[in-house]
Amino acid sequence: MLLDERRPLSSLTDDELNVLGDMLDAWLDKDRHGELASVHGYGIGQNEALSTLYTEHLAETARRKRYPRD
Repeated sequence: MLLDERRPLSSLTDDELNVLGDMLDAWLDKDRHGELASVHGYGIGQNEALSTLYTEHLAETARRKRYPRD
């Protein structure tokens, strides 16, 4: 899968984007409860990556609401 650097999630189908959103929500919930650091050994870099993925997901979801695919 080739990724557009400006929109790295643009090549995902709507279903794939939804699944990614569900996964991100679950991991962010784990982060809020401290599980990512204590159970999974996540550090600053992994937390920043998770945050970046979530931000990209929100941007792509908003873009698709404004400009729906045919």
